[in-house]
Amino acid sequence: MSFRNTFQEDTDVLRNGAARGLVNLRICWQAPNMKLARAISGSTVPRAHIQNLDQNTQALRTQYNTLGRTGALAAGQDHICELARIYVPAGNIAHVEFIEQYLADVNGMFYASSSGFWGMPYNETVNMNGINWHFRLDYYNGQIAPAFNYAGIAIPDYRSLLPGYGWPDLPELNGLWFPAGLRKQFRGTVPAQKQLRMFVYVPAAALTVYSWNVAGRLEARLQSELCIEARANTRLLN
Repeated sequence: MSFRNTFQEDTDVLRNGAARGLVNLRICWQAPNMKLARAISGSTVPRAHIQNLDQNTQALRTQYNTLGRTGALAAGQDHICELARIYVPAGNIAHVEFIEQYLADVNGMFYASSSGFWGMPYNETVNMNGINWHFRLDYYNGQIAPAFNYAGIAIPDYRSLLPGYGWPDLPELNGLWFPAGLRKQFRGTVPAQKQLRMFVYVPAAALTVYSWNVAGRLEARLQSELCIEARANTRLLN
């Protein structure tokens, strides 16, 4: 009578798997019968983490925002208009990559960064150099407040009316250094539980020739601040 040697069959299967690189053997022998106790497999084929990659907190997520165009600004008044925001929830950090400015006249169809002077921050033929762009950090608790817009006659100190405080990476800007469509990259960070808010100040003196229509756009990539990758990206992406 012949008996089936199951031990030999098991070892053949394990040897075959080891030869193919599919099994990593750690053999433990049990006395006194010297049978194979266990084999722990470790595939050499790369496998995704059990968590879905698109749900991984270490992933970079793009966020961009614009509040649209202001429409024609009334002449004879100073205007403060909010243009865009970036929201950073608790436990995250934002790497700001793009800032875009838009400035055009709604009546004459004049673009301050027209193709003839594309990318030029100043225009010597129109009164636009008194227009200032401001970037402010404000607290963010998950609630979205209404956009801040203000108009007044001869505002003595308009900066004191702006919400939050100046963003250390870029508090304010004068001129079209980042005209929309040019895609000039910028590097900056926004900490957790903060929102980056973009404003424009248009004085009455800049509305004597054109009825300016203004817009802005911000783009950033968000990531969990608790992972090692965020620490590296803060150095590499900024």
